[in-house]
Amino acid sequence: MQLASAFSKNTDINDAIISLKSQFSETIKPSFMVCYYTENYDAKVLSLALRKAFPGVNFHGCSSCRGVMTDKGYHLAPAIALLAIEDTGSSAYGTALTTFRSKSDMTTINIVECTNQLVEEAIEKADRRGELPSLLLLHASVGYEELIIETIKNKFGFHIPLIGGSAADNGSFERCSFLTEQGTAQVGISVSVFYPSTAISTYFSSGYLPTEMHGIATKVEGRTLYEIDHQPALDTYQKWIYECSGEYRTGRYLFDQTMAYPLGRIVGYLYDKPFYKLSHLRKATADGGIHVFSDIKEGDHLYLMQGSSELLVKRSSRVVEAAKNENIFNSPLNGGINIFCAGSMVLVKDRMDEVYELLRIAYEKKPFICPFTFGEQGRFINEENVHGNLMASTALFYANAVES
Repeated sequence: MQLASAFSKNTDINDAIISLKSQFSETIKPSFMVCYYTENYDAKVLSLALRKAFPGVNFHGCSSCRGVMTDKGYHLAPAIALLAIEDTGSSAYGTALTTFRSKSDMTTINIVECTNQLVEEAIEKADRRGELPSLLLLHASVGYEELIIETIKNKFGFHIPLIGGSAADNGSFERCSFLTEQGTAQVGISVSVFYPSTAISTYFSSGYLPTEMHGIATKVEGRTLYEIDHQPALDTYQKWIYECSGEYRTGRYLFDQTMAYPLGRIVGYLYDKPFYKLSHLRKATADGGIHVFSDIKEGDHLYLMQGSSELLVKRSSRVVEAAKNENIFNSPLNGGINIFCAGSMVLVKDRMDEVYELLRIAYEKKPFICPFTFGEQGRFINEENVHGNLMASTALFYANAVES
């Protein structure tokens, strides 16, 4: 297995593709590609251009918030990045995508049915019917990630190693998209299955710490939290923030104001230390509720979490190091895919060069690619796949024994 990355800031898609292709050495013949791009690019035109430039190669990716990152740097918008994976004949990769006319079509029945069909289609495309994939890459529109993950789990009977991110844009939530060689979608689901010739390791983490503020979700509808401890959720949250920071958050739009203070829930324990999945706040409702970016259920114990710039700058590199600790055969690292929350990126935007440098070192200067997403998916150390917000996720690829 070999990996190579490329990026372009050219806004003309055809010129950008020429540049991207020229950056791959002649020895790299992609078996599969991962592509991330900012909202400056038309996903349909980009998908067609990639198909033309790399005939017969499956690819998969999504739009990214305000920039992308590779081992070559942190690339502010406009930017497109590619990660090419060249693998041996024993490997296989397959993709599948479905689109809905609108979010109103994304009913529970439709999502479950389409997710099952997509996984089967991707496995069929990889010509690996009856075989479990080593990794599943998920990109979908914001809103139903937990149901998609649960459907995938039910299909296989357990949690297949998974990494993913919800498609993002620069903050309007109207220009998010994802693509494969089959086409593109703004509302829908896309998956890839990986059957690589080498081992993979994954890791998923929040990087935020719990405060002393906590309570029970006592009224919830979908992704709207109305009450905490039978009190209006917004009032309770604002009181918690004030007690922690001395600041009072006002206004209905909470996306930019609350990145440092998400709500967390315990997912499991490592020895006696809990680990958390996070919910980022989106906006307040007129009646004192809070819209969030991940599902909360009545009875959930909610903790006010706190993230510092220092923790978030170092988080992604620590996640990579933790994934490397799962490399039980001590195989040489080839590179990987990193998923970084858009909200966390905005919170440390003035220090992203530090984030990049720490990641470059953690990846041992090997190729990697990283989008900034509106929701992250990954596999916790307890082997449970989870959707959360303001999270970091990684999947690492290792070298064949003959390559080491």
